[in-house]
Amino acid sequence: MSLLLRGGNKLLAPGAGGVLGLPCLASLSRLPAAPSALVRPLSTPAASQASSFDAPSSSSSSSSSDAQAADCPAPGVRDAERFRLTPSTEFWRTWDPRQDVPSARALVAHALTELTGAGEGGRTSQRYFASHLLRTSAFASLGAAGFLTHAATSAMRMTTPAGPTIAQPTPAALADAGYRALLEALAAYRQDGRRVAAGEYAFPWDMESSRHPQYRGVLRKAARFMFEATQTLRRRRAAEPDNLWVRGSVYPEYYKNTYHYQTDGWLSTHSSEVYETSTESLFVGRQDAMQRLVLPPLMDHLANVAGRGASDVQQDQHSPPRVLELACGTGRLGTFVRDNLPYAEYHAVDLSPFYLERARSNHRAWEKLRGAKLARGAAGAHFYHDSIERVPDELARVLGDDGGWFDAVYCVYTFHELPMEAREAAVRTMFQALKPGGVAVLVDSIQLGDREPLDRSIGRFGDFNEPHYRGYISTDLGALFERAGFACVEKEMNSSSKRLSFMKPTT
Repeated sequence: MSLLLRGGNKLLAPGAGGVLGLPCLASLSRLPAAPSALVRPLSTPAASQASSFDAPSSSSSSSSSDAQAADCPAPGVRDAERFRLTPSTEFWRTWDPRQDVPSARALVAHALTELTGAGEGGRTSQRYFASHLLRTSAFASLGAAGFLTHAATSAMRMTTPAGPTIAQPTPAALADAGYRALLEALAAYRQDGRRVAAGEYAFPWDMESSRHPQYRGVLRKAARFMFEATQTLRRRRAAEPDNLWVRGSVYPEYYKNTYHYQTDGWLSTHSSEVYETSTESLFVGRQDAMQRLVLPPLMDHLANVAGRGASDVQQDQHSPPRVLELACGTGRLGTFVRDNLPYAEYHAVDLSPFYLERARSNHRAWEKLRGAKLARGAAGAHFYHDSIERVPDELARVLGDDGGWFDAVYCVYTFHELPMEAREAAVRTMFQALKPGGVAVLVDSIQLGDREPLDRSIGRFGDFNEPHYRGYISTDLGALFERAGFACVEKEMNSSSKRLSFMKPTT
């Protein structure tokens, strides 16, 4: 995941879109029919849009480098000059779920068809959509409950917040946000689900076993989230972030910010335990599907390096690839990577000891439940408590002066929380760690020009105690990586996330 941003609760306002569940599919399916030209091979994600009841944009502090980035052409436009674009990119560039009613109906019809087992993905797609739509219903309900609880507790308070107040949404606004969030989820699932059905990567392992830790202590997790949601929204309404409890010079200043107005920032057990529930509630369950954007370039590259098919690489015990995740957060995404590359030598870096502990727990759960995939003596997972702005000392000794030990390096949902100088340092870390010919993969929030209908509102997420977000959405990431020595390869989008892949030249 990411050094700072470990999940992806980036573009949705809290509670936005968390009101529509499975019963809505039937009514949505009665929308006007979709012209066949609009029904594309799934790549129809929807960016988490700022809801109609978001607070007005306000100025946010950022580095001078971030401010300079705002003068450049939209990154989405520049990406087209540097990267090979997947078919999904054009769809997402112009898609607006509020305006494109035919496309919305096509999404609903596709989901209903797959649920019956009569769709193009057969039994695999049926299982995929059944599990993921139930997931969306659960997290949408939880998100709505958190928002309504906050509204109720705020109404009972006798005092008025000192900061700028945020207008409470009307039922119509909530319904509109929920409608858009459901369509975003359906589009994200269609794109992700088609890849699963085609065998490009494995069926999500968390959906295959009731013994997965996400199903344990559900009521306790819900109660923890409800408490956190009310506190977070209260702080946002008053524009008063939580004061970080720990002081000192160990952590960089930007890391001490309590992003999203969350409790304790990244530095407590409570934060690490509530994180996954919070982010999936904000994204009504589609965060995993967006994060799996990281898998195709990893699978393709490692197959090409070995000169074999991806399925052979998945089972290779003799020359295991080395994979490095920067800013791994709770480690959840890393378990999907290992489930597809069970014999890979997996290494993960994060600056929060609390999140690293959670990551170790998640990986141990995967090893316990999917142990049959592991060979005797498999390398397993290695964790490093360090910043992504530098190569950990233990790895630096292995890399030597020229670097080049890892076949692949990836980082998810971090760059938008970094000042420009930290982004540049992180890119240098990726370059140093990779072998010549190795692949680097970045997944993060969409930027200006990626989804044109959202360009006017996307910056509002900066008001959610995200001081570097407005600078990030204007940053030319392709140019940033090229300056470090990388070659740009491919771009893909899914909903509110984009994936860029890069290659370290062989000479």
